[in-house]
Amino acid sequence: MRLVSIASGSSGNCIYVGTENTHILVDAGISNKRIEEGLHEIGVKADELDAVVITHEHSDHVKGLGVLARKHGVPIYATKETLEEIGEMKYLGDYPRELFCPVLPMWNLQWETWR
Repeated sequence: MRLVSIASGSSGNCIYVGTENTHILVDAGISNKRIEEGLHEIGVKADELDAVVITHEHSDHVKGLGVLARKHGVPIYATKETLEEIGEMKYLGDYPRELFCPVLPMWNLQWETWR
């Protein structure tokens, strides 16, 4: 498994996590162009992404999400509340909301689930 920081900081966050068969971004807080360049540097194409996981809806975590979703149709995973906030962000533009995949935060799961 590879874990690569494409960008980290107040100007934008984007982490690649992947194997030969699975490619995931954690956050898309930089431009899609910078995301694609960062992926290219590690030998991954944006079209190969299986998912984008958004940790929260601040702009330094979602800035490139709209273009990434429109251009590559990557499923977007986040909590229901985060997806609702992202869906209201006009600056991300239009993209298919069918890409939204809500996840349940761990703190909502009962302890027995994790034993």
